[in-house]
Amino acid sequence: MFENLPIILVEVIMVFGGVLLFAWWQLRELKQLRQQREQLQLNEAAELVDSAASVPSAPSVHSAQPSPAPQVPKPPNSSL
Repeated sequence: MFENLPIILVEVIMVFGGVLLFAWWQLRELKQLRQQREQLQLNEAAELVDSAASVPSAPSVHSAQPSPAPQVPKPPNSSL
């Protein structure tokens, strides 16, 4: 019965070692993806702040110039 014990132990170690290695690899990849996503969000937020700073502010209501009256076309002079 104990003749196959070394082979069984090696297989158990390989299986559990493979599972642990796979779990570590996946957690490492998730960490990298999260860091990339956070960096992208920071870049987008910085671009948004930069673009908002470069847009001129709207004039206040009190300092606005009155708009000219709309031009109404005159009817042609027709003699009947």
